[in-house]
Amino acid sequence: MHALLMTLRQDHANFLRLLQCVQREIDCLELGAENHTFNVALILEVLEYIHTYPQQWHHPLEDALVAKLKAKGVEQVRDVQWLMDEHQMLENQTKIALKVYQHIASDSVVPRERVIEETRGFVHGQLAHIHRENARLYPLLMRCLTDQDWDDVAESLPKREDGLFGSLQRAQYQNLGAQLVREAQLTQSNVRD
Repeated sequence: MHALLMTLRQDHANFLRLLQCVQREIDCLELGAENHTFNVALILEVLEYIHTYPQQWHHPLEDALVAKLKAKGVEQVRDVQWLMDEHQMLENQTKIALKVYQHIASDSVVPRERVIEETRGFVHGQLAHIHRENARLYPLLMRCLTDQDWDDVAESLPKREDGLFGSLQRAQYQNLGAQLVREAQLTQSNVRD
């Protein structure tokens, strides 16, 4: 498996971890968990990351790989083109959710039902897209692209460093990174118990 595909798969695994954090927060809000303070800052960080990183790196990489399939005349590309078109819808959905949480952070009143609805819509859209790409796009890329194709795409794109999961974590994501570490530790301790 080429390093670019491993990166794309790791990105999806990272996105799933972040979406689990959001899902947990919104579940607590919806259930009215008394021993839990709704963490708006955490959700804002997740939304900002998912708004920025995929738009700057993940989606352009997928677009470049699909363009390579088209250039090779792979007929099945039409079966996955709609996934690439879905990226714009996901970006718009993320922007809407981001605005909702920015309003909350600025002490504006946002109805609880709207917060839950927008957040659940965001999470559902992201999860469904990730699963569809894993099931349809990535197997097609593996079957149809040669090592040289992958290398050509890799050379055509700028180098990137993931601001949250990379070796140099940006200050804006330090709280989110710490939360992910805490959750991993909780998961490990629950597995041992």
